[in-house]
Amino acid sequence: MKKTVWLGLCIIGLFVLSGCLYPREMRVENQMPVAERVEWVQEAVEAYHEDTGVFPIQTKDAQTPLYEKYPLDFQKLVPKYLPYIPGDAFEAGGKYQYVLVDPETEPKVRLLDIETAQIVADIQQAANLYWLKHHRLPATEVRYFPQFFNVDFKLLGMKEILIQSPFTGQHLPLIMDQVGYVGVDYALDIALFLQRASPEAWQERDLRELLVEQSLFVPVKSFPYRLVDDEPVPQLENRTSSAEQKGSQAQSNQ
Repeated sequence: MKKTVWLGLCIIGLFVLSGCLYPREMRVENQMPVAERVEWVQEAVEAYHEDTGVFPIQTKDAQTPLYEKYPLDFQKLVPKYLPYIPGDAFEAGGKYQYVLVDPETEPKVRLLDIETAQIVADIQQAANLYWLKHHRLPATEVRYFPQFFNVDFKLLGMKEILIQSPFTGQHLPLIMDQVGYVGVDYALDIALFLQRASPEAWQERDLRELLVEQSLFVPVKSFPYRLVDDEPVPQLENRTSSAEQKGSQAQSNQ
């Protein structure tokens, strides 16, 4: 009995001690809602920009996809503008990468889901290898005529994969364009957001901007979207074929 009481006191003591050793502001930050955490980083970014005239972002290649182009560089923010890196940030072992969108017009801090980015990157790699071996895309029926197709997971030796949306919680399919790029189909999310917006205001705009404006996330691994007959439809981007890029890399390595 005494041993049990003594063990219980030791465990309580450890919890108390760990609480003392764990910085109070970090405990508070871990309980902070996501929206407040993003605003906290937003304020730090704005303060850094006011002091330096530039944004605390990492340098990326010009061909980097739009919503992956401006990841925040927390080394420039900590400790002067932030006491520490947010716990949900990739750099701290979290599941999000903090990125900046619209840096030239209306800079906003948003979250990029790392898991989604990695899943799509893995499928893209498998699709590229399939093309190198078979000289055809692992695509099945047309999803958006005539330029976008469903991914044929059977040809890739995979079970069908759906992506859980950070915007709505829906499970979204993956699509492939006619030059081999794989992306998440955000049409369902965009359609829901359009119900709360004025469609007339979005006739000539990339509909991905609607998701960014009205949420805390970015549509990672996405295609541009336009309204076609009042429905959100993905659009081709002007870029080198994913399959051709893979083929060129293979030839250069020979």
